[in-house]
This record gives sequence, structure tokens and C-alpha cells, in this order.
Amino acid sequence: WSQWSMCSVSCGGGQQHRSRICSSPPCSSLSRQSKTCNTHVCLGSTGSVSVAKAVLLTVPSVCEHGRWNCSLQHCPVHGGLSPWSSWSACSLSCGGLGLKTRTRSCSQPAAAHGGRDCQGARQETTFCQAPQCPVDGGWSRWSPWSRCDKRCGGGRSIRTRSCSSPPPKNGGKKCQGEKNHVKPCNTKPCDDKGCPPGQEFVSCAKQCPQKCADLQQGIECQESGECQPGCRCPEGGRPAVSPVGGAREPDTVDGGWTPWSVWSDCSVTCGHGTQIRTHACINPPPRNNGSDCLGPERETRDCPTLPCLGLFTDFLLFIIMLYWIYILYSEPGFVVAFDGISADDLCPWSPWSSCSQSCGAGSVSRRRMCLCEAAGDETCPAEIEAERNRQENQLCYKQPCPSKLQSTRVFRELPSLLTISIK
Repeated sequence: WSQWSMCSVSCGGGQQHRSRICSSPPCSSLSRQSKTCNTHVCLGSTGSVSVAKAVLLTVPSVCEHGRWNCSLQHCPVHGGLSPWSSWSACSLSCGGLGLKTRTRSCSQPAAAHGGRDCQGARQETTFCQAPQCPVDGGWSRWSPWSRCDKRCGGGRSIRTRSCSSPPPKNGGKKCQGEKNHVKPCNTKPCDDKGCPPGQEFVSCAKQCPQKCADLQQGIECQESGECQPGCRCPEGGRPAVSPVGGAREPDTVDGGWTPWSVWSDCSVTCGHGTQIRTHACINPPPRNNGSDCLGPERETRDCPTLPCLGLFTDFLLFIIMLYWIYILYSEPGFVVAFDGISADDLCPWSPWSSCSQSCGAGSVSRRRMCLCEAAGDETCPAEIEAERNRQENQLCYKQPCPSKLQSTRVFRELPSLLTISIK
């Protein structure tokens, strides 16, 4: 036999071999032998190796090359989390807060052979701010037709509209269509002086005051008595009556805004509120197809107020208020003796008045009404006079005001109410 060969591995179980040569005559026994070697566990190995059986065959055997296969147990594999995926698209495409998510899986590696599953969240969700939604533009109403730019010979009248109802915002589409409309007007030809048919040109009207026809045709009287030239009906004539019964369309008057009103009171007593102011299109109002006023009829602005306190703070203030009431009114009432009759008999208290506030903190009062006063006596006895018209005040708290407990109001009114009670 030759020497045993080097072990095939340094640890974890390997093999060594030796052989011999048969010269003559031919041999009937094995020419090669194998055995296991270095079966100790490798240092730093994450698993374990177990050998079920290892047999060194030294006699003739049917095993090929003298080997006997053995099965090794599978080592457990613990699961590992993959990296996070990219964030998903926001759940809202526009107009507010949406949600987005990202995920990961237990696949690097997946748990196997009894290994532990992955620990930790497989999905995360967070808020996302969607952009403002686009607003497509819309046309405003058509303005009234403008006055014809010529008295005769063919002029133009124009009406307009704007892309402001609403204006396009946040990438919205612009208005489609024409912004201006033009139509012909006063198409009758003019004479050589530029007057409509049937009218004559005059360098000046007669002395002021002028006729109605002069005023209608634009011949203006000046303070000096002079006038401007223009066209008018011949002497003794009248302007032709239009089919609708008028000599000439009255002048259009465009609307004008009144001055802004003062700002209103704040809409809330605490927290975030608003104020408004308004003006009206009556200075003057639009007449005879005149244009409406441009711009909003009212404006809004934020108004600063005190912050609203929490419910716990309101409750604490209410307890403090009740404590002060107890301190101020727990002592016995003032009694004056008069011939064995107390002031309560001669000057009884009136019933308590209603609370001065329907909600939140308020006050109630009562006063003494002396019998001698009710009987018509000019003066009451000196002992009773001190009690005459004496008044008492107390705090009252019926219910919380709507929406918010008015703790700020309690803060403002409590000192004055306590002062009244002490007096």
C-alpha cells in the first residue's frame, strides 16, 4: 500500500486515499482504499455538520471505490428583510393631503428549514401634500354695447368680456373664444358736413337756453353764452321718432362703486376669525346698458383674537369662580335688631334678578325694600335706614356658550364682578 493521501479538506469532514499495484498474476482484492478525515467542525462556521456513519472498508465490497454515502441534516435559515421599495404615488392627484406607502419583503433570504421569520414592519404609510387642483378659466358676462363711435356713415359698437369667472389658476385652461364682439352702427351716409340725413350743420345754436333738440344733437351751451357747432334739425323741425318711441337713445351711464364700509366685528371671540367690508354699485348705478362695476362687492381679512383655551382650563376657571362665591357669601347675613324685629322682617330682600348673561359668566342682584318706605313714610328709623336700598350682587354661570367655553370672558369679567360683590 502507498501512503495515505492528504485530507481533501482541513475541517468539516474530508477523505484520504491509498492504493497499491498488482503486478502478476492478476489480483482479486481491492486496489484502492478510502477513509474520512478532519471531521471536526470548522471554526467560524454558521451551521453544523453531522456525519451519520463513516466506515472504513478493508475487505472486498460492492461499494464503488470503497465509499459509503451519508446524509447531512439541513441547517435552519433565518429570514432577512429586503430594502424598502420606492414610495408609491400620492393617493390624491390634487387638492389636499393624501397617503403614500412603501413596502419590503422577507426574502433576503427567505426563512427555511425552521429558521425564524423576519422581524419588523413590512409596510410604511405617510402623508403627502398634493398640489392645488387646476382651475379652468370661465368667461364673465358680456358688457353692454358701447356707444357708436360715429353719428353717421357707418361706425362701430363694441362689447367685451373677460376670462375672470373664474380666472385660470394652477395650470388650468384659458378661456376659449372671442374676447370682443363688434357690430356696425349708424350706417346711414353723412352729408358734406358730416351730419345725418335730414339734419343741418350749425356753427352755433341760438342764445341760451337752447331747445331740447339742440341739446339732443350735442350743441352744448357754454357759460359765456357761446356754444359749440353741431348738427340739428332745421328750424321748425323735430327729430324723427324711432320705432320704439324715442327721439334718440339715452346716454349710457356706467356704474360706480360707493366708498368701502367700515370693517365688521370679528366673527369669533377667540381663535381664527374674519372681518368683512362691502360697497355697492350705486354711485351711480348703471343705466341704459351702462357697464357694471368691476371688482368684488366685499372684501375679507383675518382678524387677530385671543387663543381659545382648552376644556380643562375652562373647567379649572369655573372651579375657581365657585370657590370665590363660597368665600364671599358663606358668612351669615347682616341682621339689625329693632324692638325684637330684625331688619329681614322690616326690610325683606327682593327676589334675585335673572342672570345678566344667557351663557358664560354673569351676575344677579337683589335689594332690600323697607316696609316703612312702602307705607309712604318719608324716613325710616335710623336702625333701618342703614339697610334701606342695600343691594347685593353675586356671580352666576348658567351654561357654557356655544362652540367654545368663554374662558377669556371669565378672565375679563371676574375682577369687576368680585369688586361689586365685595362692595
